[in-house]
Amino acid sequence: MNMNRRFKFSAVFLILIFASGIAFSENKNLSALMKDSYKAGFYPGVVRYAEEILRHEKDSLAAFRAAVYEGESLFKMGRTEDSISILQKYQMNGESINPETIQLNSAKFYWLGRGYFVQRQFTNAQKCFFSSASIFRELEKASSRTAETSLDYFALSMLHGGKSYIESKDYKNAIPLYEYVISNGGKYNIEDYKDSAIALAQSYNYAGDAKNAQKCVKLVSSLENAKFDDETKFSLLILKGESHETLGAYKAAYDEYCRVIKNAPAALAASAMQKAYAVSTAHRAEVGSEAGEVLSRAEYRLAEFPDLLSEFWTRLAVDAFNAKDYKKSLEYFKDAQKNASSSQKEIAAVYRAEIAYITNADKDAGAKQAVAILAEAALTKSGSKNETILLSIARFNGYVKNWKDCETYASKCLKSENPEIEKNAVYWVALSKYETGEVVKASATIENYKKDNKIEDKSLLNLYAKSLAKQGKYHDADLIFYSLGQKNQLDNDGRLDYSRTLLIAGHYVSTKQQASKAKGDEAVYLSALASFNQHNWHEAESSFAKVLSSKSLDKDYVAYAQFYYGYALYQLSEYAKAVSSLNHFIEENPTHAFVWSAYMTVARAAAFSKNESEAISASQKAIRTATNEKDKQESIILAAGILSDSKKFDDALALLSPHIAKKSEFGWECKYRSAEILVQKGNSSQADKYFAELSDLKEKEASLIAEESAYRRAEIAYSAEDYSNSARLFEFYSKNWPSGRFSYAAIYFSADSLAKSGNDIRAILRYQQITDSKAETSYRYGSEKNLIELYQKTGDYVSALDMANKMIDEYGAQALNDGIGKKVSELKKLGAGSALTIEDKVKIAEKSLAKTKNDPSQSEDSMKNAIFLAGAYRLKGENKKSAEMYLEAAKYSRQAGNDESAARSFYGAVESFDAAALYADEKATFKEMKKLYPQNKYTLDAEKIAGGL
Repeated sequence: MNMNRRFKFSAVFLILIFASGIAFSENKNLSALMKDSYKAGFYPGVVRYAEEILRHEKDSLAAFRAAVYEGESLFKMGRTEDSISILQKYQMNGESINPETIQLNSAKFYWLGRGYFVQRQFTNAQKCFFSSASIFRELEKASSRTAETSLDYFALSMLHGGKSYIESKDYKNAIPLYEYVISNGGKYNIEDYKDSAIALAQSYNYAGDAKNAQKCVKLVSSLENAKFDDETKFSLLILKGESHETLGAYKAAYDEYCRVIKNAPAALAASAMQKAYAVSTAHRAEVGSEAGEVLSRAEYRLAEFPDLLSEFWTRLAVDAFNAKDYKKSLEYFKDAQKNASSSQKEIAAVYRAEIAYITNADKDAGAKQAVAILAEAALTKSGSKNETILLSIARFNGYVKNWKDCETYASKCLKSENPEIEKNAVYWVALSKYETGEVVKASATIENYKKDNKIEDKSLLNLYAKSLAKQGKYHDADLIFYSLGQKNQLDNDGRLDYSRTLLIAGHYVSTKQQASKAKGDEAVYLSALASFNQHNWHEAESSFAKVLSSKSLDKDYVAYAQFYYGYALYQLSEYAKAVSSLNHFIEENPTHAFVWSAYMTVARAAAFSKNESEAISASQKAIRTATNEKDKQESIILAAGILSDSKKFDDALALLSPHIAKKSEFGWECKYRSAEILVQKGNSSQADKYFAELSDLKEKEASLIAEESAYRRAEIAYSAEDYSNSARLFEFYSKNWPSGRFSYAAIYFSADSLAKSGNDIRAILRYQQITDSKAETSYRYGSEKNLIELYQKTGDYVSALDMANKMIDEYGAQALNDGIGKKVSELKKLGAGSALTIEDKVKIAEKSLAKTKNDPSQSEDSMKNAIFLAGAYRLKGENKKSAEMYLEAAKYSRQAGNDESAARSFYGAVESFDAAALYADEKATFKEMKKLYPQNKYTLDAEKIAGGL
């Protein structure tokens, strides 16, 4: 009954903060970090990462996903208004309909409905739950649920929709929703199921008609053998009795009430007794029993002086309690209860609750039992106003962290005329708000009390300091903690409280400072956690080693310390030690929440230390211990990589094979990894097939892997010296990802491929895309250098010389050391005596062609001039004119009997028409080319350009 009892933070709650440190160390992207925080239940982290995503993503699936995650997390943090705001703001705009988007949309309306429900906007809540359920039905039709969550939003929406109608007193509309809940019990937890059973029975009765009354009787009868607690079971029997009354079956109603009186807890028995009394009095003939018989079922005969006897037994019971003879105390209270007054029963309830808590080794179970005892006492009129009972209910709810009820009951005592009760009520209300994240309200509650009262209670001051620290008001918090220390009121627990608060707030330096002033293993543990979150791996490793050498640390802390110690060793590249430490952690804690993470870390550490067998074994165990689909997928990817690194290519491919057909990000990654393994194995054709399939993906989520696959496909062809194919594939990449991650690399190697396959003009054009760009790229130097060679090769000495001089001006010594100075001298000699520019040469060729084009005997000269002009026009960007000239060149080549030149000219025409976007002309030209030269290599290359038209 002393409010100064110390409360430790839940170890799991603390650890959730630290798990995010691991995520940082793995360099995951924001979406992965957000999901990891969600998985860990660290909702402030979810909000943080979601908001970061939303700053960069506006109208996208990523933004919508982040908004849904943030809205749910804000709701769970108690920030209902913010939750509603974010969920209203983001809509699903134009995303492809797939299981994930459907489930996200269903989740959005579900959590929006929950928010409206909390705000008591029940009409809006009902609309949202209806929308969520309708959308979720689409998911069930489309496919199975995604790995993002296992929640059945249809079932949840039916449940909470029913609650909304109940709150609106719209019982008829509540009935079908609760009927669904009862018919689908496997989708709900037992608490929701039994609450729904009662709500459905009540709704039937509130409907007030015979049809629904019959349904109520049938419902309760069907649930007779359900494994409900007594509260639920007998509440249903009472409701069944009420339905019998509606149907006029008064004897049946009376019998149900008597069953409750005989077997139910006191509160329900009392209620049933009143109803049985009423029905037997009003319908004595039908019931066949008198009211006196009802009372005899619930009470013993009174002694000669019942009031005095009850008072005597009560005093004896209190004395026995004070003497710590709890068994005797309960016996005396039992005797006193026979004819006790209201006040005596309330006194008995308070003491019985204390005994239930004190004598139960399981303190949580004892506290819940105490609440049940007190709640029963609070059902009476006087008991509901008894501040000792109300504050005791608040306190025991606080012991089991039921902060909502704790605050509710403590709030009723805030204006107590008893100073001690008022102070304790302030403490429990403030603590409830603090524990539910409402730290501003927590400190405000204490400050409001402080206006009229001097606070000297160290527990209340300690809580006040923690609330201020949680708000970032560390100076004010420090003043209080310092003052408590000066008065010797800041005990070790208080120091640890301060350290925990700082740790949760992310102030790791201050955490270590405060923890160093505290004593015990927990202080060392908190300091180690702070170092861990700072990524100060050396300090974390040594501190956790010290913690593990202790014999007095809480076993939950020990387990986490084992994991963190092993992980710190891994980060320090102490791979063998990390493997040994984490394997020990797994052996000691086979069901721990971090076992999967431990196996993953062991696998990586073993791989880095070339311990192939250990790496393979750990990665396989990670697959088996993954508790959700996301973790399992990550495990499979890691295991495949380890097998591949160990040259076990077939095993790696076999592991990935079942997933490569999946149309999901995981499926696509498995296919990509398989392609890479096939390249290592030497099966380039199958690898190219996989890369081709991936590069054709159009889903928004596949954009990155499609882009990378397209580039890798070209890169592999280039490495195989298949330059004609690599040129086409690099150009495919450039066309589809003009601003992609490999944009300049694709242009550069496309140009190089074209040059190596004899397409000098097209190679020049591609290199010029880089040299004409203002972007900073490492490919500029190489492009300029290669252009010098190509200009020289095509006889454009002026352009070659200009480019060489430009490189010397731009790169100085680098260009000179690379032989560009010598190239300038060479080009000057080659161009000596001729100042002809490319424009001059075009004019000369045009005049020459005009003279020879109509003379078949000079077809050879016409062919050469036409080919030169077509290339020159293409170089100038006159694509249509270039294509037409290539067709002329093909004609002259055929007249000259040069089929190879004719085929090459046709190819030039196809490519130039494509560049000019004249697809009809391109198609017609290719059709004629294929007719004339079906097996020529230029025809096959042209088909790769025009074949899809």
